[in-house]
Amino acid sequence: MIKLKLIETIDLMQGSHFSFLQDSISIGRSPKSHIVINDDELHPIHLFIFEDEKGFFAKSDSVTFHLNGKRTKGLRQIKVGDQIRIGRNLFSVEQLEKSQIPNLFTPKEVLYKKLITEDSESDHLLEKIESELIEIEERMSREN
Repeated sequence: MIKLKLIETIDLMQGSHFSFLQDSISIGRSPKSHIVINDDELHPIHLFIFEDEKGFFAKSDSVTFHLNGKRTKGLRQIKVGDQIRIGRNLFSVEQLEKSQIPNLFTPKEVLYKKLITEDSESDHLLEKIESELIEIEERMSREN
């Protein structure tokens, strides 16, 4: 979960809270952004905030943003309490929790490997199912 609070803005949304269950969001002027802000200093997609196995990150490819008062660009790790300024808008990071919802773009193989490495009981069950499938295939090939 990613939860942000807009604490300064030229838009009418000052004080708004934004909560997202997914593991990545975008902020910008574009209606395609998860958080849309009417600020001509922003690019259509100005900033991404996302989670990966190493934590949570803010990323902007070609534009700058401020993290805790320091001008930066590129990829920066973020934590609860950090402040992110883009254009004339200041966000406070209020909550960052590992998402329990799988990313829809994650390949099935990655989800499968994650499942069997995190749960040894599932691993044992999957091995048993695979073994039984092999036996069935062998039996069917002998019958034909």
